[in-house]
Amino acid sequence: MNVRNRLFSWVGITLAVAAVTSLPGCRHRETGSSAAIPPAVFARGMMVRAAAGDGPGVRDGKAIAYRYDLSFLVSDGMVTPHFERARTYCLKTSECSLISAQQMAHEGEAGDARITLRLPHRDVAAFLALAASPLPGETGQKIHAIRQSVDAEDLAPALRDVARRIVQLTAYRDRLEVLEKQSAARAEDLIRVAKELSEVQSELESIQGQESQLRRRVDTEEIDLTYTARLHATGPLREAWREMGRDLLASAADVLTFVMTAIPWLPLVLLGLVFIRLALRRGWFRPGP
Repeated sequence: MNVRNRLFSWVGITLAVAAVTSLPGCRHRETGSSAAIPPAVFARGMMVRAAAGDGPGVRDGKAIAYRYDLSFLVSDGMVTPHFERARTYCLKTSECSLISAQQMAHEGEAGDARITLRLPHRDVAAFLALAASPLPGETGQKIHAIRQSVDAEDLAPALRDVARRIVQLTAYRDRLEVLEKQSAARAEDLIRVAKELSEVQSELESIQGQESQLRRRVDTEEIDLTYTARLHATGPLREAWREMGRDLLASAADVLTFVMTAIPWLPLVLLGLVFIRLALRRGWFRPGP
């Protein structure tokens, strides 16, 4: 009897271990968070650099292009007002170039708003102060900076290469124009020269366009600004309910997957149990005399 009990215990433990190991591992949720930075602290370093002119433009043989990436957390219902204020500022500033502006809704409410623009160096400090400041009726504690980064790229080598290429192509084009005048009497030469001249002119215009884009990046600074809505007071509770529902459905799916996987093995398990019961009845596991 003791042997039988031990045998069934081992079978039960084995089946339990198989069931546990067959289920997918528990889902591990990692949440990255960054400490909320007060707007004044957030913008101070960038504003000081922008106001002092530390690096913008061509200086000491370098042509620095700056790009800001800013992200703010604001109260619910304040995403659109902050977004509209930043966009209106750009539209009313003559030298501001609005690259993109978009809003993303979440459950019928404005969840995120993003605006990308270019400003001359002298206007960067004012815009950073505006972007980090609360709206009328909104306290400073209700807006926090959650991400900040500044990328600086030296475009001087690229500008030198483009300028050298423009000089070469311009000289080549001038020689072709002279050759075109000299070949006016010969149709074949005139066609070849005209074709080559057209290709050189197209390449020259393309290189000049690249130079214009590079100089624009040096003469202005790109700002990528994002506003994200903070959850309502009951937001964490609602989110917990959503997570519980998702976890419940995921667990049910895991159980169903395990059952469907175990069904083909069920006949073998039953045969094994029948064999064990038969062996116990016939005394195969009894100790010898």
